[in-house]
Amino acid sequence: MTVVFADLQHIGTGAALVALGVAVLTSAATGFSLGYLLGRRDPLAALLKTSQKLNRLCKLAVERLDSARAACDALTKHADLFAGSPEVDRFEAARTELISAMGRAATGLGIGAEAPAEPEPDAPGEIEIEWQLEESAGDELPSRETFDLNLGLLVSACDEANAEAGLLLVRLDRADSLAKRLGDAGVRYVFGQLSRAVIRSVRDEDVVFEFDGLTLAVLFGGLDRDKVSGRVATIRDSVRHCVFRSGAEGPEVFATASFGYGPCRPSENARLVIDRAIEALTRSERRGRNLVHLHDGSRPVVATP
Repeated sequence: MTVVFADLQHIGTGAALVALGVAVLTSAATGFSLGYLLGRRDPLAALLKTSQKLNRLCKLAVERLDSARAACDALTKHADLFAGSPEVDRFEAARTELISAMGRAATGLGIGAEAPAEPEPDAPGEIEIEWQLEESAGDELPSRETFDLNLGLLVSACDEANAEAGLLLVRLDRADSLAKRLGDAGVRYVFGQLSRAVIRSVRDEDVVFEFDGLTLAVLFGGLDRDKVSGRVATIRDSVRHCVFRSGAEGPEVFATASFGYGPCRPSENARLVIDRAIEALTRSERRGRNLVHLHDGSRPVVATP
C-alpha cells in the first residue's frame, strides 16, 4: 500500500512539472506573438523604418545628381561637336523635366521655403560716355591704343549705369589667299572698303577702330541684350552686300568677313571683354566665311546658319 502511494505521488509531481513547462512555453509563445503583432502595428517603429528608407532614397538621388553633373561638365567641354544633333533636343527635354521634378521635391522637403527674398537689382540706366578720339587723316581709323583707352571708358560707364554694352570684332576672311592674288596693297584696299561698309551700318553712338592689321573693332555705346543679334546682323548684311574691288579701277573680287561679339557688363574688366570677342571671332573663322558668333558670357553661340 505504501509503495502504491509513493508511485502515485511521483506521477503527480511529474505531471505538475510537465504542466508547468507547457504553461511557460505557452506564455512565451503568446508573448512573442503578441509582441510581434504589436510591433508590426507600432506607429513609431513603422515611422522609423519609413524614415530609414527615405534617407536611403534621398542619398541615392544625390548620388545620381552628382553623376549627372559630372556628365554635364564633360559634355560642356565638347558641346560644339553636338551642334545640330537630335540628342540636343532630348537633352533639353530631359533638362526641363529634371528641373520640374527637383522643384517639386524641394517643395516637398521644405527646401527654400523660408529663404529670404533676394533684393531686386537696380534697374539699368542709360550709358553716358564721351569717346576720346584723336584727329585722324582722311579715312584713317582710330588706332589700337585709342581703342584700349575707350574700352576702359566703356567698362567704367557700364559700372556706373548698371547697363550692358558690347564689343564686335570684324576680320577680313582668308587674307593670305587674297594677298597672293592682289598683293598687300590690294588687300589693304579691300580692307578699306570693309571698314566703310561697317562704318555705314553702325549707330551714331557707336565707334569703329582698327583693332589689328586686318581686324576692326566696334564699341557699342550701350546695347540691350535682346537687341544684340539684330544690331550685329545689320552690320553683317552691310558687309555681305558690299561690292569689293581690288583697286579704284580694279576688277570685282570676292571677299567676306567673320564676326565675333563679346558683351561688356557691369563689374567686368576690359581683358575679359576682349577675350570673349576674340573667342567668338575665332569660332566664326573656323566654321567658314561670313559667320557670326555671339558670346553669352560662358561660351560663343552661333548666330548665323
